[in-house]
Amino acid sequence: MAALERAGGVRMGPRVAVFTDFDGTVTTVDSLQRLLTVFTGDAWRRIEDEVEAGRLGDRSSLGMEFGLVRATLREALEVVDREIAVDPAFPGFAARMSELGVPLTILSGGFSSIIRRVLRRYGLGHLDVRANEARVDGGRWRVIPSRRRRLCDGCNHCKSASIVRAARAGMRTVFIGNGVTDRCPAGLADLVFAKGILAAHCRRAGIRHRPYRTFADVQRAMERALRRGPSGARKGTGSRPASRRPPGPVTLRRAAARASPPLRPAPGRGGARCASIRRSGPRSSSASGGRG
Repeated sequence: MAALERAGGVRMGPRVAVFTDFDGTVTTVDSLQRLLTVFTGDAWRRIEDEVEAGRLGDRSSLGMEFGLVRATLREALEVVDREIAVDPAFPGFAARMSELGVPLTILSGGFSSIIRRVLRRYGLGHLDVRANEARVDGGRWRVIPSRRRRLCDGCNHCKSASIVRAARAGMRTVFIGNGVTDRCPAGLADLVFAKGILAAHCRRAGIRHRPYRTFADVQRAMERALRRGPSGARKGTGSRPASRRPPGPVTLRRAAARASPPLRPAPGRGGARCASIRRSGPRSSSASGGRG
């Protein structure tokens, strides 16, 4: 595969891995927010206010919000089938990545069973999905956090850990996102496509990124880079200077240092805590950035 260049001039070698958020990125409507609104009205937004004020983190707040839901799984899936659709350009993007031999992985703070159900509707059930799960018993919902390794205690599913794992394997990483929980992995990826809250964060933090509206934009940008080859770096958005991956393996400590926002010690615990659990803007609409 031809070399792929980052929008800010960082060259990417022949081994590339693409990671994307799901809700509000792959989908046109945030599935978690839609389920919460349908089955709790505005009750979940009071918890969200606490999250946005920095008094609650993702790991606890998601469970609290879905603890308000009183619906069977069948009722919830009817809403998903009726109202949740993918970006019309995403199936073509996924097919192109497969043609190029580029692994495409979905990283989500949502529920795997719902994500896979949506993907199967579009013939995309084969995609790698890394997410949480939900257990529904008698109409009551419980969040089952992802069992995958995490870099900190801030989220139920640590998206950044997948970025770090790919980097350790010598891959150049591409991340596509839109929401608050995408901030940490965006600080670690080699190439970032961002919109909504994530784009605003990247501008503030000086993270080079490529703005996009749909996966058609992402595919065009990647196709141009593939045709251009290893020369002719282009200037990207943001002020972070172009840099190359530091020599040696990407360790957990190094990943925490590179993360944007940085990982900080969790209060009263020995682990780290992702600073992205402190909100810098609303996430109550999928247009500006959502839950998963």
